[in-house]
Amino acid sequence: GELAKEGKFTMKTFGGKEVVVTQEDIDERADASSAFVSEIRTSSVLTIHGSADTTVDVENAKMYDESIPRHTLKIIEGGDHNFNGLKFVGEIVVSIADFIASKNGNRRVNIPRY
Repeated sequence: GELAKEGKFTMKTFGGKEVVVTQEDIDERADASSAFVSEIRTSSVLTIHGSADTTVDVENAKMYDESIPRHTLKIIEGGDHNFNGLKFVGEIVVSIADFIASKNGNRRVNIPRY
């Protein structure tokens, strides 16, 4: 294919953006260590998922919640895959701050506003 002939190919993302993928990109991904995956059992993990996501079903997030021991799941009611732009940003920020605080002895967490 194009990769073998040209050493690269162009693909479109779900958002329609064109991305050039080179053989180097593929080799880098293939060489990436997955050793960190084993650490997920002892890590605290937060998943924030929109209930109206049609790209990745919310059931996937629920499976993570059931499978990862120290997992916290926050479902944003009405949120799509991109959380409807900035519509849910406040709820997302509060969820992240609460999660960090819960792992930090419930000390207050200040998240700067830029």
